[in-house]
Amino acid sequence: MFVSNSKRLLESLTVTDRGKAVKKLDLSFDSLHVERELGLTWDIISDTLSVAVNTMARLSTKRGLLATIGAMYDPLGMIAPFLLQGRLILQDLCKLQVGWDDELPEEQEKSCETWKSSVSELYTVVLERCIKPAHYCSTPSYQLHHFADASEKG
Repeated sequence: MFVSNSKRLLESLTVTDRGKAVKKLDLSFDSLHVERELGLTWDIISDTLSVAVNTMARLSTKRGLLATIGAMYDPLGMIAPFLLQGRLILQDLCKLQVGWDDELPEEQEKSCETWKSSVSELYTVVLERCIKPAHYCSTPSYQLHHFADASEKG
């Protein structure tokens, strides 16, 4: 199954070879839309990736906080700084030996509310899917570097 941001390519495919999201489109009239892949949202027209974040309603217990953090799938690390804040709150709760279904202590509850209020900023995190946009000059080679940190506090 194929999905592409090129209508010309999609027109060359049989309907059975197209992905679910573009299978029923009339390519002469309909516009391409958003596709979900690997926990990410792909805007087919702008060719950008973003993270889909579900509601964060269950933050009143350690179990709810862990479930919320675990439900956020971020394979590219686009929202890693945001997730780190939630993990640090969870780490504090473990150090305090708070039970899984106990109410959160006041300080951690405030931290959770602050963390929860910053979720709206995640919708502004957008990554171009193409590593070399068309307007870039030609380059003989490319290198992609990745760095990691193993500290206790991120």
